[in-house]
Amino acid sequence: HDTVDPSVDPSVDRSVDRGFRANVCIPRPIDGLVSQRAFAMEFIKDAYKINDLLVLSTHKVDRTALLRQIVHVWALSLLNNNAVNADPHPGNLLFRLTPDGQAQPVLLDWGWVVRLKRNELLAYRSLVIALAEMDMVAATRSLKDLGYENSQDERAP
Repeated sequence: HDTVDPSVDPSVDRSVDRGFRANVCIPRPIDGLVSQRAFAMEFIKDAYKINDLLVLSTHKVDRTALLRQIVHVWALSLLNNNAVNADPHPGNLLFRLTPDGQAQPVLLDWGWVVRLKRNELLAYRSLVIALAEMDMVAATRSLKDLGYENSQDERAP
């Protein structure tokens, strides 16, 4: 896989959030404040830490739905845009409340993005399809394509 340097590739933020701006907030990098050593993004006011249980419960946020939305966006980012945030930790996850009271994920720090080689991306796509279809033979084949091996034989993958 390749690591994308935002100081060399200014398209990082545009490729990451294409297609799902309505579901998630990804702050834009600040021109002139992006380099190999620093990555500054716009400030998102009224955003809360993803693990702020008091705010989550006060606003009756469905934490499961919020997590599903984050996982969905990460999957779209990988499978559609071939962009993986290589620094996904709770400090880079916030949420804010929309005017209708829904929780919207705020995904920070897309300064370290990994792009998979074409064969890796295709294998991950095949793996997702195989798992969705509960096709363990195809899942095993996809995992092998990704370099994983198991101790099972073809009779019991």
